Amino acid sequence: MLDKIIYKEIINNLDNVSLTSNEKNSFQMYYINDLSIKEISEKLKTKEANIKYYLYSARNKIKERYYE
Repeated sequence: MLDKIIYKEIINNLDNVSLTSNEKNSFQMYYINDLSIKEISEKLKTKEANIKYYLYSARNKIKERYYE
């Protein structure tokens, strides 16, 4: 629950993080809209593995920006 609150706060400041559009869209759909990886892959018309990578990459970039 706390993670979702933190991610929602970060979403409001995503302009400070250099995410690709796929990373940003996946991140928002997953953490704000509570969509599953499968639902996101269907919306973005890409493989689930790609969505997992986008989320992984976005989380790493956010960690670098805010936690280090």
